Amino acid sequence: MKALPLSGILAICFVPAAAVVALPDTFEIAKLVPNDGEEGDDFGSSASLWGNFAIVGAPQKSEGGTYVGAAYLFRRDEGRADSWQQVRKFTSPDGQTDDRFGWSVSLLGDLALVGAHRADAAYLYGRNHGGPDNWGLVKTIRPAEVVGADDHFGISVSLAGDLAIVGASGDDDRGFDAGAAYLFRRDEGGPENWGQVAKFLAADASTGDYLGYSVSLSGDYAVVGARGDDNLRGAAYVFGRNVGGPENWGQAKKLTSPNRSSLDGFGRSVSSAGDLILVGSHNDDTVGQFGGAAYLYDRNRVRPDSWGLSAQLTAADGGEFNNFGWSTFITNELAMVGAIGFSESDDDADLRSGAVYLFKPDEFDGKWIQTNKLIASDGARFGNLGLSASYNDGIAIFGANSNAINPSGAVYIYDLTAAVPEPTAILTATISLLCSASVRCFASNGTGILHCMR
Repeated sequence: MKALPLSGILAICFVPAAAVVALPDTFEIAKLVPNDGEEGDDFGSSASLWGNFAIVGAPQKSEGGTYVGAAYLFRRDEGRADSWQQVRKFTSPDGQTDDRFGWSVSLLGDLALVGAHRADAAYLYGRNHGGPDNWGLVKTIRPAEVVGADDHFGISVSLAGDLAIVGASGDDDRGFDAGAAYLFRRDEGGPENWGQVAKFLAADASTGDYLGYSVSLSGDYAVVGARGDDNLRGAAYVFGRNVGGPENWGQAKKLTSPNRSSLDGFGRSVSSAGDLILVGSHNDDTVGQFGGAAYLYDRNRVRPDSWGLSAQLTAADGGEFNNFGWSTFITNELAMVGAIGFSESDDDADLRSGAVYLFKPDEFDGKWIQTNKLIASDGARFGNLGLSASYNDGIAIFGANSNAINPSGAVYIYDLTAAVPEPTAILTATISLLCSASVRCFASNGTGILHCMR
C-alpha cells in the first residue's frame, strides 16, 4: 500500500473485491417527536413523507380510550431541511377503544390517508379542505360491501395519482384470514367521491395468507403482500390495470423468494416504483436465523411484463435476528431497507436499536450494492429504527417506535443527498484500517482496487 499526500487521494489499497461493504455512516438532520407524546404511543410505527410534509402514525395513542390512536403532521420550514414543526394532530372522527388509528399512513401532494384497521376504516384528509391550509376530513373510506369482524381493513394504505389502495389482511372471502386489498379512485361515483373500483383476491388464496398486510401503488400496477402464504413463507401479488380486459385490474404475477422456507415472512413489506418492486422478507435465513433479506424484481427482467428477480439484498454486516426487510422503500435509483433487530454493539444498551441500509445500482453494471448504513444518533435498546421508511426528493424518514430515550417513539430525518456516494460502495472499518484515518474508500468496479479519499 502506498500513502500519498493528504490532499486528494490518500492511498490505493488492494483487497479482494468481495470485501467491499458499507460503513455505518449517519446523515441525520432532525428528530421528530409529538408534542403530547406518552410512553407506549407507538409513534413512528408508520410514516410517510412528501414535499415539505411528513405524517407519522401513533396507533397506540390512548386519548379518549385505550389504543384509539392518532397521526401527526409535521411541516418543514421553507429552505430548512433540518427544521420541522408539528402543525396538525389527526384523530378519528368516530374513534373507539382499540381502533389503532394511525397504524398505516400515506402522504401524496395535498392528501393524507390514515388507516385504522381495528375500525375497518381509512380516513382521507385534504389540505385546504375546510379553509386555507386546513387539513380537513375529505372522506371516511370503507369497502362497498359490509366487511366482517376483524377484516383489518386499513392495516396498510398507499396513495398514487388518483388511486388509493387499502389492505384488509383478515378478509375471509377465500378462507379465514386469506386477506384482500381494495382499490379506490378519486372521481369514481362522482367528483372527489373516492369510490371502489376493484377488490384484489389471490388466485390461489388459502387460509392464513394475510393478503393485504402490505400494499404499494405505482402507475398501472399494485403490489400486495401476503406474508402468511404457504406456512408463513410469504408471497407478494402484482395486480395490473388492463389485465384480463380494458380497465380491469387483474392478477399479473405472484412473487416468491427463490430461497423459501417457513416463517420467512416474505411480503411483510412491499414498495414499488415504475418497473421495480422491492419485497421485504424479515425472517429470511440467508445471513443467519431471522437475519432477513429483501428481493428486487424488475418488470422486464426476463421478458416484457415478466417481473423477474433482479437482486437479493442483504446487509453487509447482517446477522441473526436483525429482521432486515421489516420495512422497504424503492425508487429507480435508491433502495432503503429497515433492520429493526440490528444491534450497534454487544452492549445490552444497544440491543435492537435498529438500522436502515441504503442500496444503489452500480453505475457500470447496474448491480445493486450497499452504499450506507444509517443509525440514530441517540439509538438505544429496543429503539427499532427502520420500523417504517419513506423518502421524497433527497430526504428520508425512518420510524423508531420506542426506546428508553423516547418512550413514546420518534422519527429520524436524514439528508440522503449527502449520504449516498457515487460511484460504488464504502468499506467496513476493518478494511478502512488499511488506509489513513478519517477517509472513505471507494471500489473501482470489478478490480478490487480501492481509492481512499477524504
